[in-house]
Amino acid sequence: MEFIKIGNVANVHGIKGELSIYPYTDDINNFCDYKKIYIGENKQEFIISRSRPNKNMVIMQVKGIASRDEALKYKTLDIYIDKSQLKDLDDDTFYISDLIGLEVIDNISGEALGTLTNVFQNPANDIYEVKNDNEVFYIPAIRQVVKKIDIKNKKIYVELMEGLK
Repeated sequence: MEFIKIGNVANVHGIKGELSIYPYTDDINNFCDYKKIYIGENKQEFIISRSRPNKNMVIMQVKGIASRDEALKYKTLDIYIDKSQLKDLDDDTFYISDLIGLEVIDNISGEALGTLTNVFQNPANDIYEVKNDNEVFYIPAIRQVVKKIDIKNKKIYVELMEGLK
């Protein structure tokens, strides 16, 4: 089984053991489609009873957690799903987990610029964090900069605008 981190237990909700989850996804409605989650580094399995979006969070009830005190044990822990639960995406759309670790290449010179280490989601566009031996820099995930993402060969081809590096 391959696990994908999808969120974090930010807090508890109410007295019946509901978890308040900070999602690591653009569309929090995806949480309503999941059947199982795995919590913490040891990936403890839970069956989802129900989940619902609440502002920018997801409120989730899982079997086996029935009180506020039980739910508090999981506060701050990461939440995972089995990768097989992910929806298929449209062309030119990728899961962040598939992008992390890809080599970033200058599309013109062919020079390796570094490795994509993080993706920050912003309202206007995502920002890619790229690290190499000497520096960390950030590039906007826009068509003018990101020319091609090749998941199969683990490469992202970019044309950096003046001042981006």
